[in-house]
Amino acid sequence: MARPPRLRLVLALGALSALLSARASAESKPGVARFPDAPQAPPHASGSASGTPPSAAQPSAAPPSATPPNAAPRAPRDEPPPAPLNWATRAAREETLRGNAWHARGELPRALTAYTRAIQLDSSYAPAYVGLGRVREVLGDIVEAERIYTLATRLGAGRELAFERRARLRHTMGLPSEALADLAEALRLEPDHRERLELAARWYVEAEQWPAALATWRRLVAVHKQRGDSQAARTAQVQVRALVILAGEADPVTHPTRGWVTQSLARIARRGG
Repeated sequence: MARPPRLRLVLALGALSALLSARASAESKPGVARFPDAPQAPPHASGSASGTPPSAAQPSAAPPSATPPNAAPRAPRDEPPPAPLNWATRAAREETLRGNAWHARGELPRALTAYTRAIQLDSSYAPAYVGLGRVREVLGDIVEAERIYTLATRLGAGRELAFERRARLRHTMGLPSEALADLAEALRLEPDHRERLELAARWYVEAEQWPAALATWRRLVAVHKQRGDSQAARTAQVQVRALVILAGEADPVTHPTRGWVTQSLARIARRGG
């Protein structure tokens, strides 16, 4: 017996509804994981007429981050980091520091051994030569000490200390002109070294080189102010004033034209002799 069309439609809808309900119930059960469907490629990217994505088509991955999330921040590149010392220079520096410590304790043979080993490790490390020269100087070998200092002045970094040590040695040897020349070279290599500036100022006064002495003390005033040492700056300024009073005519800043002898005689005359 044939069923009426309306009845067949109702039965078909009822079967479809039951099928959908059963599928929804199966997907919502706990403990059942359903792998997601593969993404479908758009129709224009498909390699077949049926719309099936080709095997080569894969979802594009996000570009990797330039900096890992847990990585340390990079240092700014405005100024390149200083070049690290090579192994030989580092070892020579350690031996030189060890020699300085032995020298400070009066262990001259051990200091001599440490300095010699430092030179063997790096023959261009000037502070090791300076330390060796100081030991020779203490031992009374002045000629050898001067020779070692001279050799160190021809090397690279640290030769300003070699010029200073040779200047001090030559000053004790009664060679003030050579000593001042060495000290001036040390200050040329390191212009703001306070101790060397003070030493040069004293030696210029001893040699009665007033313009050089005044210029050095004025430089000391500027260095002290840059370092924020107001007391030292005032002390240096007092030295400048004393030199100006003593022989200010030789100073091109305050007396650019008149000689200091003429001004001194005039001052003596004004004071009545």
